Amino acid sequence: MADAIEGSTFRVPQHTAHLAARENPEGVDAEIDAFLAAPARCSLIRRPPR
Repeated sequence: MADAIEGSTFRVPQHTAHLAARENPEGVDAEIDAFLAAPARCSLIRRPPR
């Protein structure tokens, strides 16, 4: 799916299987935090003007 979405990335947390958030909560949290901190890369996301 990531290949079909321009600008997307695909991440596989280390040391996880089917329950990533339960098996490696720190790793999953770090990936989510990094995603939320990154600038918007999609034209569908409209940020309010400053």
